[in-house]
Amino acid sequence: MTRIATARNGASRSKSALATAPRFDACRINGATGNVTAIDFDSSANGKRASAPQCQALERTQPCLPLGVGHVRTRTHDYIRHGTITLFAALNYLDGKLTYRTEQKHTHVEWLRFLKQIQREAPKDVDVHLIAGNHCTHKHAKVKAWLARRQRFHMHFVPTSRSWMNWIERFFADLTEECVRPGSFTSVAQLVETITVCLAERNANPKPYRWKADGKEILAKIQRARSAMEQQRARQAP
Repeated sequence: MTRIATARNGASRSKSALATAPRFDACRINGATGNVTAIDFDSSANGKRASAPQCQALERTQPCLPLGVGHVRTRTHDYIRHGTITLFAALNYLDGKLTYRTEQKHTHVEWLRFLKQIQREAPKDVDVHLIAGNHCTHKHAKVKAWLARRQRFHMHFVPTSRSWMNWIERFFADLTEECVRPGSFTSVAQLVETITVCLAERNANPKPYRWKADGKEILAKIQRARSAMEQQRARQAP
């Protein structure tokens, strides 16, 4: 399974950034022997990115109305905010199952607790490839020391500003649209219960995500876009 990286630090880098963009193998999965498992993992920010890792418990001032005949789905813009929680989630590439936990904070302490949970729940006879974003808590010295003592764990970081390459982000988007955003929560505990029920139902019938886009086509499209922008700048130059 090959994941294609674009530029390390976004489109603002120099002209050669795309040309030197690395290709990297997240893992080579041997499904027959099952000796390798790959896990996408991160923490949720309202089901989006890890830069602001909280899910908000929002109580809408009026009930949200579902989509129906003759009217659109409604949701009030005003709400009461009862607090936040951090959702850690790990998505298994092979079967689509999730490992998850909620915490009040998102520091290296909570991250280590989540890694230890993965260690307990992952089969003992497999190598575990962990694919994560570039959040500072993922690279804390104590996290690195813990991983260094466990040789079956292998870390892979997606390029900076390329969180869309991480399949767990697709899951967070689904969780947001199907579970978090339509809801109205009177407490953090109610939000946690709702998320837990939603994830338990998903794990009862897991479906893995499948990356269908070809990496070469993505890079070629980016290169065409960059060439077009450079030509436009050249024409506008005095």
